[in-house]
Amino acid sequence: MKSIVHSAIIILLACSIGSCSRFLADDESEAPATDGQVTMAMVTKDSQADAKTPATHQPMPTASNENQATSRGLQADVFVGTGQFIDRTVRLLPNAAKESDGSYTLNFQGTEIHEVVRTILGEILHAAYAIDDNVKGLVNLQTSDPISADSLIPTLEALLRMKGAVLVQSGGLYKIVPEGQALSAAISPQTRLIRDKGFQILAVPLRYLAAEEMEKILRPLQQSKNTLQVDRNRNLLIMSGTQDELESMLRTVKVFDINQLSGMSVGLFKLASVDAGAVVDELEEIFGGDSNSVAGGMLKFTQIERLNSVLVLTPQPEYLEEVQTWITRLDQTEEGSGIGLHVYFVQNGQASRIAELLEQLFPNQDTTGTTPTSSRNQTSGVAPGTKPAIIQSRSLTNPAGFPAEKNTITGSAAPGKVQQDGELNVGYVKFIADEDNNAIVIKASLTDYAKVEKVIQKLDILPLQVLIETTIADVTLSDELSLGVEWFFKNELSNYSGKGLLDLGAGGIGPVVPGFSYSIVDSSDILRGVLNTLASESKATIISSPSLMVLDNHTAEIRVGDQVPVRTSEASSIAQSGDNNTIIASTIQYRDTGVILTVTPRVNISGMVILEITQDVNDVAQTTTSGIDSPTINQRRIQTTVAVNSGDSIALGGLIREGTADSSSGIPGLRNLPGIGWLFGSETTRKARTEALILITPTVVGDRNKARSITEEYRDRMKNLSDFFPAE
Repeated sequence: MKSIVHSAIIILLACSIGSCSRFLADDESEAPATDGQVTMAMVTKDSQADAKTPATHQPMPTASNENQATSRGLQADVFVGTGQFIDRTVRLLPNAAKESDGSYTLNFQGTEIHEVVRTILGEILHAAYAIDDNVKGLVNLQTSDPISADSLIPTLEALLRMKGAVLVQSGGLYKIVPEGQALSAAISPQTRLIRDKGFQILAVPLRYLAAEEMEKILRPLQQSKNTLQVDRNRNLLIMSGTQDELESMLRTVKVFDINQLSGMSVGLFKLASVDAGAVVDELEEIFGGDSNSVAGGMLKFTQIERLNSVLVLTPQPEYLEEVQTWITRLDQTEEGSGIGLHVYFVQNGQASRIAELLEQLFPNQDTTGTTPTSSRNQTSGVAPGTKPAIIQSRSLTNPAGFPAEKNTITGSAAPGKVQQDGELNVGYVKFIADEDNNAIVIKASLTDYAKVEKVIQKLDILPLQVLIETTIADVTLSDELSLGVEWFFKNELSNYSGKGLLDLGAGGIGPVVPGFSYSIVDSSDILRGVLNTLASESKATIISSPSLMVLDNHTAEIRVGDQVPVRTSEASSIAQSGDNNTIIASTIQYRDTGVILTVTPRVNISGMVILEITQDVNDVAQTTTSGIDSPTINQRRIQTTVAVNSGDSIALGGLIREGTADSSSGIPGLRNLPGIGWLFGSETTRKARTEALILITPTVVGDRNKARSITEEYRDRMKNLSDFFPAE
């Protein structure tokens, strides 16, 4: 029996000790208070235990049997939070030394502040002090009950505050200075509040709440001329004030600096029939999303597109049940809704191309593997006068996991689920491209159309554009260029410094196979500048310098030259009149000559532009191998693929051609005399060598703003050109 009594006494002592928790101003430890430190006790109640219960995850039942029946496919995951967003357990217990146990009664009536300081600090506490000459004034104080020695310093600080002064302790000396000089009184920030130290500066780190949000809470509670600063990088507050003021702000921080997320309740509702985005819009119409709405802004709805789910965030767990009821009601299709017609107007792409891809993604097969047909619906019910294009599955490669059969969609059938792999499990769907309106007519159920529409939106994106600036030049190979442009760049311009730096070290000039014999990549416009310099010295002829915009994966063609008539065939016949006249009929075709440049840009995800280049150089020469009165076209065709960063220039060269040029010189008039003209002049024949050089600069245009800026730049160039050549 005695052992039972002893055990009960031990348990009671342990419980009483555990209930006496205390809150320290500088940390949350339960270490006993030491001399010179402020200790604040915290009242705890058993009724608060439920508020600290951790968040639980539990499914929430639907509101009614009717809702359960109409939305059996709705999946709900509900995480119920604590619903607590402040620490209700923070309380300040009375000091250990009760006021009734005090030994000092203060009575000052019209007393000079200097005398009050001398009485409290000098006579009672026997502390060293110094008073600034600017601290003056009379005070009135009467304590009805005796106070303890621990209350003397806070009482003196309150009196000094009334006179615009503060008490600062530094090196064992109390200084009484004006409030504006407190921060300059050699005070260093502390991490804990020390008792009887007077005016202090504390650095208070926050654990959960952002420092900016805590500042908004403390500003209205702050007394005049207190300093409160925010350190966003470290998420801490720097506050200053008297002992009582700092204690009040620290308690406020303790109340609000708790885990806010644990108090929030979250519901994740996966829909079965309707698109999550549409349900989110409808829920915001019902409950509202601002402070003036029915729920007062306490509900936040977010669409999780990947899961086709609605995420609900609220501080009140009770709201989730009501929200789930409405989601259940909204996650339904129209009654009697079967297969219907839906029209999607393509904004950026081609309707025929997107429809063809959809046929590959959603092959139509019934459970027996045959294509459903119906002669009654052979003709699509699109707008009158519009000729629909029936899209057939082509020999494109199907994505992994889809059947590879080729199907021709020619009619409609009763709705039936098609067994497919992956998440594209839809019923019977049919796609018809309306090329005149650039729209896609989709025959499907409302649920299936919602799935198909998501795929179309991902395909119907704004395509990238590429600005291609091209310079086509013929460089005369003479003097320092006699060995070719490649040798010139390697030996004359290697590591050339100027506006930029052209480094042609190892790998700087690379071969292009098949095609040009070398290529140079430049990001500082030096190549273009060198080419312009050669042209100004008559060592290069700029044949053409076009600029054009082309869509990604589309082909741009540049033609610089003439069309030359070429006799391709000839036929003769004798006239029927009996005379010997012969009628000759010739067939003439026009052939393109000059430079024909075809460029197809392909932009990858890193911004690199891959250029597929085809160049035709066709020269007209006199026919010397036969007596046909028709020119000979010397054709050189090159195809190559190069890669260059957006905005960089690439030079393609190495096509060298040789020819002869005849020239005559002499005394005008006399050199043309028959027989003796050669005495007054001379004729020379020399070989001419030229190298074709193509400079291409692709620039990726990713949005309308970039395209607009490029257009403005070219408009400014044309304006400057008109100013340079004024109209006469």
